[in-house]
Order: sequence, then C-alpha cells, then structure tokens
Amino acid sequence: IMRTKFDVLVLPHHTQVVCMIICLQYITARLNKTETDVGALICQVSTGEGKSAVLAMLAVFCAKIERKKVHVVIDDEELLLRDFDTFKSLFDTFGLKANVCVTPERLQTDGATHPHMVVRVDPEADIVYCDAAKLQSHYARIAKSGTADFEAEYSQRVLLLDEVDSLVIDNSPNVPFVYKNEELSKFATQVAARFMAMGSVEGMARTPSEVRVIQVMQRAWALGMKMVPGQDFLQGAMFNPHVKIENGKADPLAWSLPLECRNFADNRASTIEFREKLFIMSRANVYRKYGALVGLSGSVGNPAEQDYLTRVYRAQVVKVPVFLSTCTGAAYFDVDQREVAVCDTAAKQLGKISEHAFENRLKVPVLIIAGSRKEATQLVQELRHIAEAKQLNPQDVVRDLSRSMYETNPEQFKENLFKVGQSVARGPEQPFRISVTDSTGGRGVDYRVTNPQADKHGGLLLIITQVPRVQRDWVQYLGRTGRQDNHGQWSAILNRGDYAEDEDKHGQRLEPSTAVETILRWGNKSSEEKIASLRLEYHRGTRMNEICEYVWQHDLIQQAKDREVLVQLCNNYSQMSISQINQCAAKITGLNPQQIRTVADEVGSAPRMVRANSLTLVTKSWAGQPRSVVLVVDRSSSMMSQDATLRGTRRSRFDVCRESIM
Repeated sequence: IMRTKFDVLVLPHHTQVVCMIICLQYITARLNKTETDVGALICQVSTGEGKSAVLAMLAVFCAKIERKKVHVVIDDEELLLRDFDTFKSLFDTFGLKANVCVTPERLQTDGATHPHMVVRVDPEADIVYCDAAKLQSHYARIAKSGTADFEAEYSQRVLLLDEVDSLVIDNSPNVPFVYKNEELSKFATQVAARFMAMGSVEGMARTPSEVRVIQVMQRAWALGMKMVPGQDFLQGAMFNPHVKIENGKADPLAWSLPLECRNFADNRASTIEFREKLFIMSRANVYRKYGALVGLSGSVGNPAEQDYLTRVYRAQVVKVPVFLSTCTGAAYFDVDQREVAVCDTAAKQLGKISEHAFENRLKVPVLIIAGSRKEATQLVQELRHIAEAKQLNPQDVVRDLSRSMYETNPEQFKENLFKVGQSVARGPEQPFRISVTDSTGGRGVDYRVTNPQADKHGGLLLIITQVPRVQRDWVQYLGRTGRQDNHGQWSAILNRGDYAEDEDKHGQRLEPSTAVETILRWGNKSSEEKIASLRLEYHRGTRMNEICEYVWQHDLIQQAKDREVLVQLCNNYSQMSISQINQCAAKITGLNPQQIRTVADEVGSAPRMVRANSLTLVTKSWAGQPRSVVLVVDRSSSMMSQDATLRGTRRSRFDVCRESIM
C-alpha cells in the first residue's frame, strides 16, 4: 500500500507500530488539552530497533495530520544528517517543508548542493531536525524579538527527541541573554577613553546604571589587557577587530566586553559595545513549553536521572519490547562479555589491546571504542605500526572511524564504515579488519556485520578502552554489536590511570571482576550529586524565566529605572530566594509577580548581601524562618585524649568542645 499510494517503501514491524500508537495517543491528547497529568512521554527502545524510523513517522503524522510544527532533536551532527537524509524523501512525498540545522562551516561547504541545510531553526518549516543548542538559539531569537507570545509560539509545536540526554540537565541549567544598551555603550566608550588616557573615572557616573558600568568596565579592561593573542583571540589584520576564540575556534559573532576593551586599546575599534543581562532562560522550561514532548531512548538513565525526568517534566516511561523477543521461534541473543582487564599503565593497556585485537580479528571484526578522539587517533597510529611489523597492509587492516576522520575526510570515513564487517580476504580463515572509533562512534552508528562465519564465532567484538561513567552511554556502547538476530560480544581493557581520581575519592581500587559495575556506580553517584547541587539554581532560574517572559511580552522595561531593576535581578537572582526575586521584580512598573504562575519551589537564599541600587536585601537563608541547630560531638576514644588546653588548663578534646559550645 505504501509503495502503491505514496511511492515510499516503509515497513514498520509490530513493536514499532505499537510504539507509534502509544506516542500518537499521548500527542493527540496533549494537543487537545485532554491529557494534563503526563508532561512528557519517554519510550525506552533498545538500540537497533528503529528509533529513527519511528521518529520520522511521528513527525509526518504531527505535521500532516495534526498540522503542527515539529522539532526533532539529535545531538550529534553526523547522526543528525544521516537520519534527515534517510527520511527526506518521505517528508517530500507528503509535501512537507523539512530542513536540517547545521554549523556555518557545514553550510559553507555543503549548502550549495543541499538547499535543505540551514544554520538556524526555520519557524515556517513543518519539520526541523536540529540539536538542542539550536533550540536554545531559536528561543533566544524569540525572546529578543520583543513582544512574543511564548505560550502561543510553543503550544503549537511538538518536540521529538532521539535519546533523552538533552532533557537531563546536570550542568548550567540557566542561560543568560545579553542585549546591547545604546546609551550605556556611549558611556562605556567614554570610560574606555579615560582608561586609555590614564585618567580618573571619579565623578563620571551620574546614575546607578553608570556606576555599574564603571565597575564592570574596570574588571573587563583588566581582563582584556591580559588576553593572549592566538589563545584568547585571533588577531585581526591592520585596523580590523580581533575575533574571540571559543572552544578552539575563532567565532566572529562572539561578543565579550574584555575583547571590546582590547579592541579599543589596540585601536581596532573606536567604540565599546556594552551589553547587559536582561533575560534568564531555564533550559528545562523551554522544553516544557512544547505542546507535546516525546523521547525515544535506549536507556532512561540511572535512578537519579529518572527521578529528575519525573519531577521536572512529569515524564512517564514506557518500555518497548525488543522485536525479536516477541516473535515465536525467533533467535534473539544478549551481548556476551569476553574479558575485562585493568592495566597499570597506558603502555600495558596498548599492548593488551593490540594483542586482543589482532588475535580476534582472525575470526571476527573488531571495533575499538576509545575514550576520546585524540586517543582514537593515537591508537590508529600504534596499531598500524604493529600491522606493518606483522607484514599486513596497515591502511586496510586498521581503519580510522574517529570523529577527526569524519570531519577531515568524510568520504574515507564512509568507506571505512562500510568495511567494518567485511573480511580482508576470501578463504577459510577470513581475517577481518580492526576499526577504531571514539566515544561519538559508540552512539547511534550502525556497524553492519552480515558474515555468517563472524556470527558463528560470536559476532562483532567491541574493545572498550574507557567505560563511560554514564549508564546511558554504556547502554549505547553495547548496542553497537549484537543487533537484530546477530551475536555480539565485548571486552573492556582499561588504564587504571584514567580512574585514579575516582579510586582516591571513593577509596576503592578497581578490580577486573567488578570494574564495570564499580565505574557505573561511581558515575551514578556523581550524577546524583550534580543533579542535587543544581536544585536551587534550577528553581531560581525557572522563576526568573517566567518573570522575564512576562516583562518582555508586555514591554515593561521602557523606563531606565525598570530596566536597571531587571539587570540587577538577572545579575543577582542566583543568590536570592523565590520570594526575594518576586519582591525585587515587583519594583518594575506594571509588574505584579503574584499574578505570574510558577512551577518553581521556594528555596532559601545565599548568606550574602544583594544590592539592586536603591533596592537592598539582606539575603540570609535563615531570615524570617525559624530553624533548629543540632551540634553533634564525637565521643570516640581519640576525643577523650588529654592533649587539649582550655584557659591554661589541660583538658580532653571532648571537654573543650562541649564547654566551647555551651
């Protein structure tokens, strides 16, 4: 029917169909406002079970039948482009406008032959494939547009996620947006000129805003003069401004006040562009705004992450069974563990990896998953030296599948990927290749192995050099082998040095028999601590996001005094309680925070003074709240030692503590 009616061959198996039916029931209920208890639906779908196809079909339904705009999030550009290209013809068949968000560099190299590539989310497109960062940029553009209706903007959109990593926010839950202030830019330029002339800025400020500008400029000027060419910025040609370096790359669009000062001091600019924080975005709050939110994930994470998803998004998890496990008489195999080794040095690890890889390649394909792209590149070089010493063709036997290869030579990367499961030569022995990838290759990539002899000997062998500390990543790693009805196997050959800090922190030495479980347990503990540490920041940011949306939607910062209040709030909210945030926000003309609905919980404030020019709050966490203080004194044998002194008298440690408290 699909081939006859739409000229598209789509054959979902029954577990995919059931998964889609569940998702569609949730989506239609959310869009029709009949489902209010479940804020997000997360389907746990095993790797290799066709998540990409389900997401594409859901996107078509939402765009074509429900007539909603759809954002599909995949946080890896290689996988993003692969999935979009795979299903672009499906979207075209249904007459849907679909595009994919890429980096400016990718657009420059491939945009001419791929008109569907864009660098930002197109609000008019029916379906947009992008990463989470592009969604945040899209929200920022809406926020900076002025009087946008955020609820109307997002309630008509559906968010589909391949993996739930973007939803689990365990760092920087809030993002500030900065806006140019024309008047203060002129004043900042005058301040910079005074700095250049070695003059005093005393008496320049006439308003609280100008006082703030001088304080900020003093810090920025000092930092700007310390910036190192080639490290912090790319030196511009004669009379051209310097360009900021971020994440190792020059970004001509990046702004920083220290660089503004450096350009002014080096005569590369005649003015200072002064920007100030006027909006706080809560990353989780943006995801919650969508009319419906569906995630398909190989793993929903550890208990702390699952609790986070439930609390923040009111998520409900549905586990989708593996297709072959539902078929009578079908073969379905778990991935088998082969060997776990913990080496004391990197050299010993390399020796063990090479021995294991070259021994097993005689019967099965070998895929080494390194911990980083640098390690992957080094492994390729070392293994090729060994292959050459064994009188093998090093370029053919050892294949590079690192992210570096993908970025520098995508065609060679595709060939290497195609060769993963193929034998090097025909014959009874049928030796295979050794492929090396990094952590990015441990997620989402399909390494096809169809050789029956390889399957007979256990299937594709993974050699993992660093067990990830995130349970979701570990599930993805193991999902690279044993796909569908094929056998799979894995080994972990680790370097103890990569886990030295964890061993010291937890007081536990890695042992081969329990190494994997131990590392994952450490990771779970770390994740739990990170999520707990961000609780206060999350609730404060959520409240600020709600207030900022209202302020900008109703255009409430036309007056300088109101703008200054919002700036001070955006600068100091992280130290304040929710009630204090509301109290300060109420100083903005026309704003009544009590009328703005919130999902933020009340939290205490940090014990410090927050000043908002004319607004001053003593923000001690115990202010106005009765508290009890319990002091526990240790009475162990060491505390009874008579080696302490109190008022010239020799006493036990316990007596000194007790009398000091009383």
